[in-house]
Amino acid sequence: MKAMKTNKEILTAYDEACNAVRDFIVDKHGFNGDDTFWVNNEPGGVLSCGDYFFGMDEMITDLREDPHEDELIKWYDYHTDCLSLGLDACNFRSWLHGCPRYSDEELERVRSAKDRIRDAERALVETVEEVKASLPGRRGNGTARNGQE
Repeated sequence: MKAMKTNKEILTAYDEACNAVRDFIVDKHGFNGDDTFWVNNEPGGVLSCGDYFFGMDEMITDLREDPHEDELIKWYDYHTDCLSLGLDACNFRSWLHGCPRYSDEELERVRSAKDRIRDAERALVETVEEVKASLPGRRGNGTARNGQE
């Protein structure tokens, strides 16, 4: 019968395997190793590479599928763009296999609409403040109520 490994031995092997995947990603994509770390110091969780964050699923997909080195960053930028605009985004594996994607024009349409909403919200806040400030009998701190000061 094979001797069972201890928890510590298993976790050490896991950490070593995760760090090997990390090193592969850093080398393949030219990230600065000094700016690369496991979030919360937890190997196998989320890897921070400068301005990018990757889960182990994306890293393993990159290792298994071996796409061109720029695909991970293209996907990441598209993915975060979609999420910031409130659109569904595909995972990295689906991206590599040609899933349907929003065109640049569609993304720009949504981005433009979001900008118009943000501008309208600012205009609303400004208008509300102007109306509040013009209320007769109102003091600077807004404490006047029912015409009483």
